[in-house]
Amino acid sequence: MPGRWDALRDHVRNVPSRERRRLLLASAFGGSELDATHPSLPTRLDFVARLPDAPATVVLSASESQRIDDERARLDVPIQRALIDRG
Repeated sequence: MPGRWDALRDHVRNVPSRERRRLLLASAFGGSELDATHPSLPTRLDFVARLPDAPATVVLSASESQRIDDERARLDVPIQRALIDRG
């Protein structure tokens, strides 16, 4: 299963901008909420777009970032399996 995240990332990166706009517009008409506690995608994007620019409050060194990546990588397969099982 390793490599599925890479494939998903590559797929998302290659979605044409026209299709991205179409998906965003479709989500504005409902059904894109995770549940009652999560607003729709357009609402979340609008919220983030309205935030003021601010400098990063946490800056990681390359080694700190690598340690996080290594820790997260150990979870890739269990998460992928859980997502597939939800099917």
